[in-house]
Amino acid sequence: MIFKNRKANRKDEKKFKTMKQLLIFIYIIAMCGTLRAQTDTAITYTHIKTVNSISKQSIYEKVKLWSVNAFKNVSGALQLDDKESGILAYDASTEQLSPNAPKTDVAWKLISWYHKYTFKFKIQIKDGKYKIDVTDIKFADAGGEYHTLTSTTTAPYKYMFSKESKTDQEWQDAKLTFADFSTKLIASLDAEVTKKEDW
Repeated sequence: MIFKNRKANRKDEKKFKTMKQLLIFIYIIAMCGTLRAQTDTAITYTHIKTVNSISKQSIYEKVKLWSVNAFKNVSGALQLDDKESGILAYDASTEQLSPNAPKTDVAWKLISWYHKYTFKFKIQIKDGKYKIDVTDIKFADAGGEYHTLTSTTTAPYKYMFSKESKTDQEWQDAKLTFADFSTKLIASLDAEVTKKEDW
């Protein structure tokens, strides 16, 4: 009886050890997932501009004028227009040619270098100051499916019969292209707001 009990205890100990190892493994996997989630963050852009000599109303009117040229379908893009609070918000889309695109006039050679995006563009206006937030930036892959731009270096999509490294390269180029576009878009707004009126 004593021998049987010892044998049973050994079996229980073995089961306990196996369960413990399994729990540790699950914990490690969960931690890895948590760390990935913490580092894989959505890309956003924030810009604050101080223009001391310009009133809130004047900034608002200049932004409205600028938006007509900045967004192809400004009435469709405009989601919030609160003049009293000084807030303008747009749901916009754009198609941009990558800065890395080859220098050529042959259209078909440039097709893969064009990237499509949707994004939110919000402006908060005060006397002598305004803040721009570009958020919810999404990139369309070759199949037309949109993916939120994030800090990860690995593309969240795959192409059949295409190397993963090539897809990752496209993903990195899409982020670079939008960063370039966003910088130019914000710079054009700054130029419009600070431009002196010349009659």
